Amino acid sequence: MIIEYGNIWSAYDEADLFLFPGNGVVKRDNRLVMGAGMAKQVREQFRQFDIDLMLGSAIKNSAIRKGNFWVYGLLVSDNYPEAKLGIFQSKVDFRNKSSIEMIRYSTERLEEFLYQHRGAQVHMAWPGVGYGGLDHYDVLPTLSVLPNSVHIWTRTHWSKRSRFHVTDDAIADLEELFDGDPDNFYYS
Repeated sequence: MIIEYGNIWSAYDEADLFLFPGNGVVKRDNRLVMGAGMAKQVREQFRQFDIDLMLGSAIKNSAIRKGNFWVYGLLVSDNYPEAKLGIFQSKVDFRNKSSIEMIRYSTERLEEFLYQHRGAQVHMAWPGVGYGGLDHYDVLPTLSVLPNSVHIWTRTHWSKRSRFHVTDDAIADLEELFDGDPDNFYYS
């Protein structure tokens, strides 16, 4: 994986698959709840397509129902690659924090997708942080299994605003997650 800083929308045109973090709440009118963060941006950007209705209907047709919620992990259109927008599920209920277990499941689904679509360039917002309530450092080990064709975006240098100061030892530990290969670790 490659960590990118800045506005993820700048990579939309070059992405083969463009993912945003999502949840598993589909309202009675079949609309996916997309009220905050990147999901809200997507809803506003693609409002003319009723994207929340399209995605909610797709989830109900392909996901597993768990009580009042849906579990899908990764949602990619049947029209991929023409339709390149997808969801990386980071939580079940939008009202709760994201969970590492859900992010792990979604990461596994993304790995399966990448196995079937070798060479696909994926750009995605860092899941579980922001409205997900998790720290970048908590999510990083789960995402570290992803190949360099996956670009994970964050708006700011998370290592400089996290809950603890990043030492040289901490950076060495992170680099070890990437097998010491500088091509697998981008830090500035």
